[in-house]
Amino acid sequence: MRKPYSQSIPLNIGQVIASRDAIVVRTVLGSCVAVCMHYPLTKASAICHAIYSGNGPLGDTHYVHSCINAMVEFFRKERVPLSNIQVKLFGGASSIGSITRPVSMFKNHNVESALRTLEDYGFSVQALDTGGALTRELFFDFTTGDAFVRKFGNQDQSMTTAKGQD
Repeated sequence: MRKPYSQSIPLNIGQVIASRDAIVVRTVLGSCVAVCMHYPLTKASAICHAIYSGNGPLGDTHYVHSCINAMVEFFRKERVPLSNIQVKLFGGASSIGSITRPVSMFKNHNVESALRTLEDYGFSVQALDTGGALTRELFFDFTTGDAFVRKFGNQDQSMTTAKGQD
C-alpha cells in the first residue's frame, strides 16, 4: 500500500513544529498524544508530540500542557484568533512500548490532560482518535489541516482521515 505522503518531516517525542510552510509532518503514537492545530486562512499550523500528562518544568514540551502552550504562543505571535483554530487530538493508546494492557486496566492521562488544557484555552476539538490498543502513524498536512491516521499492532490495520474545515 502506498503511503499517503511519501515526503514528510518526522516529529519526535517532546517536539513542537509550527509553521506557515507547506509541509507534512509524520509521527508515531502509542500512549503519547499529538495535538494538531490549523488556521485555514493563513495556513498557519502546529503539531506537538507529548509523552507526559499535565505540567512539567517550564517549557518542557515532553508534557502536554507545555506543548499546547508553545503552540498557542506561535498562533499569538502570528496574530491568529484562537477561536478560529481547528484542533485535532490523536493517540493515547493503552500501550507503552511493547506492553499492551486491556483498556479497562489502563487509564491514559495524556488524553485527559490535553482535553483539559485545550478546554482551558477555549478550544473545541474537531477530530478525535484516541484510546484503544493500537499504535497510530499520523500524517498532518499543514496546507490543508488534514490528518491521516494508520493504526497498526496486534490487530488488523485500519486507516482514518480527519479533514480540515475551510
